[in-house]
Amino acid sequence: MFIKRLDYLSPPVTFYHQGLLSHSSILSGIISVFSLITIISFAVYFSLDIILKRDPKTFSFNNYEYFERSACIRKYFSKIDQKYYNTGDPKFRWPIISHGTYNKVYGIYNAVVVRCQNNIIKLILGEGHECQKTSDFEALYRNFTVYGDAFFYFINHYVDILNYTNPFKKYFQVIETFITKNSYISNHLNFNPSIVKTHNGLFLDNVEEKNEHILERNEVFTIDRNDIFIAYEFWLRNARYYNERIYKRIPDVISSIGGVYQFITIISIYINSLYNQYIVISDTENLLHSSIHSEKHINSKIDKEKENVNNKKIKELENKEKNKKKKKFIITNNQK
Repeated sequence: MFIKRLDYLSPPVTFYHQGLLSHSSILSGIISVFSLITIISFAVYFSLDIILKRDPKTFSFNNYEYFERSACIRKYFSKIDQKYYNTGDPKFRWPIISHGTYNKVYGIYNAVVVRCQNNIIKLILGEGHECQKTSDFEALYRNFTVYGDAFFYFINHYVDILNYTNPFKKYFQVIETFITKNSYISNHLNFNPSIVKTHNGLFLDNVEEKNEHILERNEVFTIDRNDIFIAYEFWLRNARYYNERIYKRIPDVISSIGGVYQFITIISIYINSLYNQYIVISDTENLLHSSIHSEKHINSKIDKEKENVNNKKIKELENKEKNKKKKKFIITNNQK
């Protein structure tokens, strides 16, 4: 049968047996097919690690909730020009944090909430807008030491090491601060640079790097009150969060497949050997029976041939004897 020819588990023999180099059987063929299907399944499974870029060696990370609504910076104030510029203006500048605190020329970013001033609010919102009178505001909160809470949202990051495409996830971090009557709170937000180093080569090593910044801590200072309500200072530190992930390469997958192939083959050969011993004995018996039958048939044929030859010789002798007698009879009659 065809399935017997799929057998690769039975031990080979030194001569062909019914056109095969092993004592194959239907069961051996079934076990071989099952083993091959299992090996191929594992090969596909291990290959998916490369295709889907999954199962890196490093996989721990922290997770946070996500804030969906926010306000963006729309104006930039130039100390030189003493003017505000909108985001679309060529003179608009985005905030910059540079070099790190250990560098002599480091740059920080300050966001300060100050008392409303009519000249500033008109520049920002336009003519017709005025600040609330200070006396009204103070009268409203005369009996309170805290004016309220302020919530400052900014984009922070966390590392999702399992996400191959976007290992840095963005979310809105919130800083809650009290607005007090006699002092103000200055928040010093310390950020650390973070790097994700990815080894993603298929045959040879290939390294990709992505960088972002992650909030390390918020240092809070209380300062005597003036026209400032709240202050935020963004500091860039020189310490760095380092993350590295290594994805499987094709040689790694081949090695894994080879190990599975060896394991499944050894188990399958052991299972098959139990039945194969019976098949060897059965095939040997059939072979011997066939040989004995053939020998008997050959001997029988030889005996028949010998018998035919002997019969032929006897007939020839009988014919010769008859011819001699006949000849003698004719000579005798002629002499008379």
